[in-house]
Amino acid sequence: MDDILEMEHKERHMWISEISEINKKINEASKGGSGGGQSL
Repeated sequence: MDDILEMEHKERHMWISEISEINKKINEASKGGSGGGQSL
């Protein structure tokens, strides 16, 4: 977490955007699976 907070704003924003996209894909995939719940 400290590594992220120490990043420049632009770089941190890029990482957060990438993580957000990954989370969206995971959430969409879990909706399409059997049961529709989280499997983590």
